[in-house]
Amino acid sequence: MQEKIKIKNKKGLFLSAIVERPNKEGIFPTVLFLHGFKGYKEEPTYVDLAKRFLKHGIASVRFDASGFGDSEGTLENSYRFSNFITDTEVIYEWLLQRDFIDAEKIGVIGQSMGGAQAILFASNHPELKIICAISPPNKIGTNDALGAIKDEWKNKGYLEEMSSRYGKKIKIPYAYLEDAMQYDFENLVHKITLPLLVVLGEKDNIVLPSQTEKVFNAGNEPKTLMRFGNMDHFYKKNERVLKEINEEITNFVIGYLD
Repeated sequence: MQEKIKIKNKKGLFLSAIVERPNKEGIFPTVLFLHGFKGYKEEPTYVDLAKRFLKHGIASVRFDASGFGDSEGTLENSYRFSNFITDTEVIYEWLLQRDFIDAEKIGVIGQSMGGAQAILFASNHPELKIICAISPPNKIGTNDALGAIKDEWKNKGYLEEMSSRYGKKIKIPYAYLEDAMQYDFENLVHKITLPLLVVLGEKDNIVLPSQTEKVFNAGNEPKTLMRFGNMDHFYKKNERVLKEINEEITNFVIGYLD
């Protein structure tokens, strides 16, 4: 069963979300998906995982950060790393109020910026069952692709890039990067004590494998590192690679949530 919903955030903006849950009565383990930079809830990575989890009786929710996708707000004023984590807290609070949620079996999964978001979120929620961070940076705006264009971005005031979501170029204010750079995920992951899965792509040139490895090394046990030699940052575009990676992630996650 799929349901498209709107949830109001702390600033009065409606967040657009998609809930997938088994079409029967009962309470279900649930996964919260967090998208990456310029990412959105309909990306193949999360759609495919949601379908896989559903086959195992696991519900999920994915949403657009405020200022992006179908959620209210603007890139200029709303699209910020800190706002995304606040939005996530609102979605989580909403989830806990649903009668179909097994509150003792909730996991969080994110990729890239979403992986960083997942680490920050999990560091504040030890009651979660599992966290999966795919290609997380140790610190945004350093050795990653955003760090390489940081000075140009700052001088220009905005980053202009093509968006697959909108099918056109969009302008992301430097305030986004400035906000994101205050977080240290290598340090934050050390606060997490729940089971940690880190997924690393050896062909990733957006978030370097060395950055993701630093996050994993700083994490506590129990932790697992999955390395994929054929995985780059945009593996969602390669159906074969996406299937391989998502199968491995699913098999691992259902061990804790199924």
